[in-house]
Amino acid sequence: QLHQQLMRLRQKISKDRPTEELIGESPAMQRVREQVQVAVRSPVNTVICGPAGIDRGRIARAIHFRNTPETAGPLIPLIGSLLDAETVQATIKSMVQQLSENAAGGSPCLLLVDVDELPDDAQAELAGFMSLPGFELYAVTTTRQPLTKLAREGMFLRDLACRLSTLVIELPPLGERPEDIPLLCQHHLEKFNALGDKQLSGFTSEALDELSGYPWPDNLEELAEVVEDACKRADGPYVLERDLGDCIRWSSAAVAHPRRSEDSVKLDAFLADVERELLARAMAQSKGNKTKASELLSISRARLIRRLEQFGL
Repeated sequence: QLHQQLMRLRQKISKDRPTEELIGESPAMQRVREQVQVAVRSPVNTVICGPAGIDRGRIARAIHFRNTPETAGPLIPLIGSLLDAETVQATIKSMVQQLSENAAGGSPCLLLVDVDELPDDAQAELAGFMSLPGFELYAVTTTRQPLTKLAREGMFLRDLACRLSTLVIELPPLGERPEDIPLLCQHHLEKFNALGDKQLSGFTSEALDELSGYPWPDNLEELAEVVEDACKRADGPYVLERDLGDCIRWSSAAVAHPRRSEDSVKLDAFLADVERELLARAMAQSKGNKTKASELLSISRARLIRRLEQFGL
């Protein structure tokens, strides 16, 4: 059943270039796929943001090559943390030259990987080019956080953030869409089957419950590793709960038995409550006889009377 559902979804996503980053039928992923289609139909400067463990660059490549890969222009990838103003200038001048030499070909696209790590001088250089009258630069950028948010916090050049963010595609963390996990697990299981070592049918419901309840801090990369390891351990047609890694089982146990919160203790108030309780017990046991109560507590009668008055007993 999961296999059939996965096949229908793959056909819906793309007949020629399916990408696992777009697999899922949660509302969040439906929105992402619709935004990708907008970017494909009308190429505009697009920002793809999402947490670590999701290959944002793969979605950027899918957007650029999706409809007509044979006529698409070159995709020029640059890593934000490795750039400086001189490299940005040289790259853009090369793109302009390609445009003038290949007027009939597709327009080149600048892929800025981790643009949130772009140095200040490189940001200023890129913003200067993009603000030139009549200059059009098609760029797809990847980042961990929306550029406009970083600009508000003073961590990115505001003008450049606005120019790059014509369309913003936010990829949700895997832990926020557990309903997509069974399909993704089936996807990676079938990738494992394609290697030919063994052929598995799927997962038991207990195994899927465990996988769906895991928070997946490292997102799709972690899920791919966990499913591959589980497939290697499986000795039957289905991946069982026992085939999952220790981290999955330990996480489930931690959720089932959460750690109790450690409340702070106010020592003076705590000791006063204890003393009040002991005084009350001693008076009850001695039936109100203060001399006998003081002997039970090993204190003087005068001290007993003072403490009884202090606590209003």
